[in-house]
Amino acid sequence: MTNFNKKKFKTIKRKIRYFFLYYILKFILKTAKYMPECIVYKFCECGALLFFYSSKKMREITLNNLNKAFGEKPDNFNIAKNTFLNIGRNTAEMAMWGKYNKKKLLQCISIKGIEHLTNALEKNKGVMILTAHCGNWEFVNAYFFARGYTGKILARRMHDERIEKLLKEMREFTGSEIIDRDSFSRDIFKTLKANGMIGMLADQDIKNLKSVFVNFFGHPAYTPVSPVMIALTSGCAVLPTFISRDEKCKYKHKMIIHPELEFIKNRKDPEAIIKNTQLWSDCVENHIRKYPDQWVWFHRRWKTTPEKLKEREKESAE
Repeated sequence: MTNFNKKKFKTIKRKIRYFFLYYILKFILKTAKYMPECIVYKFCECGALLFFYSSKKMREITLNNLNKAFGEKPDNFNIAKNTFLNIGRNTAEMAMWGKYNKKKLLQCISIKGIEHLTNALEKNKGVMILTAHCGNWEFVNAYFFARGYTGKILARRMHDERIEKLLKEMREFTGSEIIDRDSFSRDIFKTLKANGMIGMLADQDIKNLKSVFVNFFGHPAYTPVSPVMIALTSGCAVLPTFISRDEKCKYKHKMIIHPELEFIKNRKDPEAIIKNTQLWSDCVENHIRKYPDQWVWFHRRWKTTPEKLKEREKESAE
């Protein structure tokens, strides 16, 4: 199969996948309005388990990543299964987004380390809430906006416009304003200059973003440098912030704000950029090790290797 046909086939597969995903989400969103919360959760959990057992490819990616990170252990299968269950619960909560008024949102999330945010805002240079795809990450910024903080979210646009519209409506329901990650507008620095908050996820391998290799679970992982570059350019504080499900009740959440990261203040030194990115990546890894079933192990985190990157750069130069 030629490269052109491969790309065409991939595009068709993506369109079919998004077609079904859109109508499944629409169905869940409409029915969730009239169903008890416990039923919505169970429905989405069952759907997640069905997908886990029926999708051999996604299951294998998840298990391979877990084996790579922790070694081949019997418990990896349960971690993989619970990873999908967590996504099912996230889907349920997004489906019930309209029920999460400010009061309810604040009641279902406990927080630790809010003093780090207070101290950072006192510097009057803005704050970057740097989080990862752990727990229900959509609740991180929603929580801050519910408490009256101002800011925006840096997010990637979905390939499907209909799904993008659904996500945008749900995020904006909580007061979140979205900045398109790919356009990388001046809104980021404008928000930070006004001492606002920028929410950002930077824990994935993203081909079209400037990245560097850092150690992640003992393997080189291609990691975006944009959080470091934005922080060093603007002078804003960077607070690693993570959310996870409560061990006693999977439908409640606990969030922790870590102290401000102490970056090397040199954005022109490549080694400093790598060390700063490693510092952030270590925070993500430490959190995942505490809550291994809360992260998206089905993401191809180690997809880009140093060898593949060299091949890609060689092809671009020709």
